[in-house]
Amino acid sequence: MANERSEKAVIALHMKSEHHHTALLSAAIVGICHQYEMSAKKIWQVELSVTECITNIIKHAYKSQAGNSINVTVAALKNGLEITLYDSGIPLPENILKIPVALQNKDLADLNIRGRGLYLVRTLMDSFKYTTTREGINQQVLFKTFS
Repeated sequence: MANERSEKAVIALHMKSEHHHTALLSAAIVGICHQYEMSAKKIWQVELSVTECITNIIKHAYKSQAGNSINVTVAALKNGLEITLYDSGIPLPENILKIPVALQNKDLADLNIRGRGLYLVRTLMDSFKYTTTREGINQQVLFKTFS
């Protein structure tokens, strides 16, 4: 599914790598989803996925060290929301990125503890992409259609 890039609006958010900030970001994401009249189920899927990604950034990329930057953009496209999370922590290991793809259509209980969150994100969102730039910026791009 191609995401149509004609943007309606882009909102930029910034937080520090502290777990108590996650609830504020979550509330902002939910509010944005409501503005685009997404269903309650889709809002829950987006909120859970973004929260999981932020938790992974804090816990794994930044090793639970407070004070590091996490930037988030939310772009309202023609057909859905594109949420991009940016951090400059330790990139996700390649083997973790491959686990959810290899175990698609399997029971979540079959997964090791590491990789379950990413599996959930890939299952709940319409698309998920993870890249690291040459400059060392990790980018997680999540997409969910409006309808």
